[in-house]
Amino acid sequence: MSTSILLQTLKSFVEQSVRDTGAGDRPVRVHVGWLPGAEKFPPAKPDEPAQLLPEGLFPFVLLRALEGEDGNEEGSVKVRLHFGTSSTDPFGYADVLNLIEKVRQAVLKKEIIGGMFELQRPLKWKLANTQAYPQWTGEMVTEWTVPSPVRENLVYD
Repeated sequence: MSTSILLQTLKSFVEQSVRDTGAGDRPVRVHVGWLPGAEKFPPAKPDEPAQLLPEGLFPFVLLRALEGEDGNEEGSVKVRLHFGTSSTDPFGYADVLNLIEKVRQAVLKKEIIGGMFELQRPLKWKLANTQAYPQWTGEMVTEWTVPSPVRENLVYD
């Protein structure tokens, strides 16, 4: 349950962070899980050739939970953020870098979102190994501290 709440909270946070960013009249769209109509994004292997995605998806940020772990006191969830922009400009990769940077700065300035999810450093980002020109993609991996359930009804036999 905490993971779903984290993803929705992070979605709202990212939407606010990029609200003044976009491509022409298209605002950045933030999705959780998979891109509509592009369920095979990102490629299964990092070195697979990138495939062109439907142009109407750009620009986007896609949030996807990767894994979680619970310790004695608290839990953690890793979330990957995929970024995508489209530009025929030879320096179009700068658009995706700017989008990554906007989110990176917002997350690092805040570090706690929704009053209960705390960013754990380091925050990592990178551009995809292969690009499907004129589409540019990158990613960021974040790890968040999440509340763990409290044990109930301790009964010792």
